[in-house]
Amino acid sequence: MIKMALEGPMEVNMTKVMDLIDGNIVMLQDTQDRAAVLEYIGLPHLLHHYPTLFVKVGDGEYVKVWGSDKVVPYLDYAVEELYSAE
Repeated sequence: MIKMALEGPMEVNMTKVMDLIDGNIVMLQDTQDRAAVLEYIGLPHLLHHYPTLFVKVGDGEYVKVWGSDKVVPYLDYAVEELYSAE
């Protein structure tokens, strides 16, 4: 199932940064890296809304993507699930 945020009415899945501690999840803050991921998942218009992305990678593909509207995402900050291929 694929879920995409900010594309009309839907339930928004929120979690905290501390829940994303996993060896398969990387934090991206570079503009080019974020732009590539957001374009891949079909949400390039969100580049400036999310200065930090967390990306779960599996088998060379993006499995899940979360976005934080904070530049410095402390562990207790909420992140929004933007994409899920699970």
